[in-house]
Amino acid sequence: MIVPGLAIAPGAYRFDRFTASAMTSVHRPFIASFVSTWGTFYDGTLTQHAGTVNWTSPRGRIELGLGGETNFGHLKAGNFVQRLWQLKTNLAWNPRLVLSSFVQYDSLSRNLGANTRLRWTMRPNREFFLVWNRGWLRPLERPDLAILPESEMLAVKFRWTFRI
Repeated sequence: MIVPGLAIAPGAYRFDRFTASAMTSVHRPFIASFVSTWGTFYDGTLTQHAGTVNWTSPRGRIELGLGGETNFGHLKAGNFVQRLWQLKTNLAWNPRLVLSSFVQYDSLSRNLGANTRLRWTMRPNREFFLVWNRGWLRPLERPDLAILPESEMLAVKFRWTFRI
């Protein structure tokens, strides 16, 4: 099932896709990009438009990014539109200690998810990670607009490379 209510029949399919893109210079504080892709998709067509805007602080310690993607699918079983919204942040106290976060909303599943990671590089090949993932199911459908969590995970990871 490609989206709820639209099933793809089993079989062999050929995908012919075309892409057009534009992007500003990566050497500036603000970077913008836009990509359009279109062509065949299973037994129909798919058109995708995606854009991002990113900002980096003058010393590179803070990065903010906002992105969006819209997919227009036209299949024999029916049509669909899917939208993704993304927010990315990075905060580097120094090159060895970085906090990053990624938040995404999907219009088809109506789910909101967040991933936040703290990375501490103690020495080369020795890193500590603290990762928090949280998901919310259909957060904007309640009359009081309450955001109720669906899933949550906290992970502690160590990466330690031994050389013999």
